[in-house]
Amino acid sequence: MTGRYLLAGVLLAALRLVACDGRNAPAGRTGAASHPAADEQQRRHAMAVESLWTQVAGVRVHYLAAGPENGRPVVLLHGASFQARTWQEIGTLEALAAAGYRARAIDLPGFGQSPRASVDTDRWLAELLDALELERPVVVSPSMSGRFALPLVTRDPQRLAGFVAVAPVALAQHKERLPDIKIPVLAIWGEHDDIVPHAQQDLLVRSVPDARKVIIAGAGHAPYMQDAATFHAALIAFLDHSAAWGRPQQAGG
Repeated sequence: MTGRYLLAGVLLAALRLVACDGRNAPAGRTGAASHPAADEQQRRHAMAVESLWTQVAGVRVHYLAAGPENGRPVVLLHGASFQARTWQEIGTLEALAAAGYRARAIDLPGFGQSPRASVDTDRWLAELLDALELERPVVVSPSMSGRFALPLVTRDPQRLAGFVAVAPVALAQHKERLPDIKIPVLAIWGEHDDIVPHAQQDLLVRSVPDARKVIIAGAGHAPYMQDAATFHAALIAFLDHSAAWGRPQQAGG
């Protein structure tokens, strides 16, 4: 999908987000290109997807990166059926880069190009952020990756600027610590998710002081696969206006 059509899809999908008791107050973003005479070579570099490596606890970890170097950082984890390349294939890296964010899609251990390794899931994400030298990124965590994200989100939330929970597993295991999450949270579920029940979404939103939810109509457990444009619209709206969103929202149609 080209950048022009992708952005058009994001804008159209944004019109499909129906807010319930929501508010709008721009939060701004860092690094978004705004000068009409921006250098074309820099623009192309920002939109290009790079294949990069780092090390976490002595084990090589592969990731894809796109977006301006000084853009606000977004870390994309993935579910058990997917990998970093999934975010490239459905246009998420391109959408975030075009919106001025620096997105990094991670191959979790044993997925994509990252080798299998025995890791401590309670510490792994914190060690990854250290390795990448990231300060307060927004972390997007679908499904299986909840085992990597939730320990950090519940125990050391100040390391993040926001958390996007896409039907992550293990929420019930962290139930007692969910109220400790003092950062903005967006909970995205597919309307027909039959793997992680909507009761878990409600638990998260009810427990976290600054949380709101989106339900993507007609989608299942991986709503970004069935309706990427609506998912991207919800994600970018959260990144841009995370402090202003209101209560539950219905996305799609």
